Amino acid sequence: VKVEWSNKLRTTAGLTRLQKRQQDFSPGVKPSRFATIELSSKVLDDTERLRSTLLHEMVHAAAWIIDGVSKPAHGQCFRKWAAIAMSRVPSIKVTTTHDYQIQYKYAWACTRPDCGFLVQRHSRSVDVERQCCGRCRGRLMEVEVPHRSSRPAVELHKTLPRR
Repeated sequence: VKVEWSNKLRTTAGLTRLQKRQQDFSPGVKPSRFATIELSSKVLDDTERLRSTLLHEMVHAAAWIIDGVSKPAHGQCFRKWAAIAMSRVPSIKVTTTHDYQIQYKYAWACTRPDCGFLVQRHSRSVDVERQCCGRCRGRLMEVEVPHRSSRPAVELHKTLPRR
């Protein structure tokens, strides 16, 4: 299993890519199963989110590599490996969803007082001269994002203890 940080994951905390590779083409030799875990450097901005997401994705990898099961994604095999993982790491609960409040760097608000629509992004990618409110077609105005109290995961993973 390979673990990588991803700048492309903007709304999901992590994902596991499942692969089969044929290394030996001799008759009767089955392909090997591999997994790559991608962790979002934009969503995982504290240690608890990181640990929870990593364990969740490792459960997906175990279900695939050991049992060869990929679907349903959160089915019986996933639940079996989640129970095993939680028994070994009791401080972390493996769930199938997260409710993380994503900390965006930039925001734009609709200027119409009756709308209140807010657009949030990780980069300054909204052009207020060319784009409008997705709800009422009103003008957008850049606003200050409430405090960013936590560090991005890219900085966070450098401070975690090595084993």
